[in-house]
Amino acid sequence: MAVVDGGINPCNHVYIDNLMEAILLSLWKPQAIGQTFFITDRDVVSWEQHLHDHAALVGALLPSVRAADLYGKPSERMWRDTFATLPRVLLSGELRSVLRGVPLIRTLEEFDYKRFLALPTDVKQRIRLKINGPQRFAK
Repeated sequence: MAVVDGGINPCNHVYIDNLMEAILLSLWKPQAIGQTFFITDRDVVSWEQHLHDHAALVGALLPSVRAADLYGKPSERMWRDTFATLPRVLLSGELRSVLRGVPLIRTLEEFDYKRFLALPTDVKQRIRLKINGPQRFAK
């Protein structure tokens, strides 16, 4: 384990006796019904202090690292992104208008479109949603 960026953020830990008291009070008090509680101790302890205190108990030293060093370049998802985008590209109006110039493709598209029109309305809507994604509106 290492201390990241100096461990300056607060560590939200709680002493078990205080947690048990909070649980019992929430069970006994009618005012607690339906309420949300954040249980923590009074003193604010940083992650650095928390981790160093625990490391000292076992005689260990903790390294320090920068958060920027923990993140590598995101891996490119070439196959997944390609197959996710390909249906929208192949079914885009621009590509279809160019392909309509090919007689065989125009005939196939007309055949498919007639079958599509014969589908129930809810099925057509689901297909359009799957291909085009949700409809976006300007603010």
